[in-house]
Amino acid sequence: SPVKQLAIEQVGYGLEDKVIIRFDRVFWPNVDFIGGVADTSPNCSYFLNMYKHTGSPILSWMIAGSHVAMMESMEDDEVAVLANKILAGLFPEQWERQPWSIVKMKFKRWGTDRFARGAYSYDAVDAHPDQYDDLAAPDPDARLFFCGEHTNREA
Repeated sequence: SPVKQLAIEQVGYGLEDKVIIRFDRVFWPNVDFIGGVADTSPNCSYFLNMYKHTGSPILSWMIAGSHVAMMESMEDDEVAVLANKILAGLFPEQWERQPWSIVKMKFKRWGTDRFARGAYSYDAVDAHPDQYDDLAAPDPDARLFFCGEHTNREA
């Protein structure tokens, strides 16, 4: 419907990818977030410490901004090398003493996923709160139904 199409065009959406990485051991401090600020992207990113919640040596690397497209074009082994390079820069003593190994990695490429093409919604300048309701409303002529945070103005 024209109302739903307008809502699709005006509600904002963005891209943030995540790389879930299991290591052979924990080498990082027991904090929630691990991050670094750098002159170049993607070195300016952060990791979520999943060990605190799972008991397994897992970090979730959150990648955002303009370099997401570049990251999505990389092969998984290149992403793993880059992750190790960034983490070795954050934890040089641990890396020098005993380099860690990536056991398994999963990279969800939201930007190139033909059904998603984004990862989250936000209130764009031209959007109106009613447009979230427009996206959630059933359309009797449609074969496509919407669900998720972009259909809930409280999310």
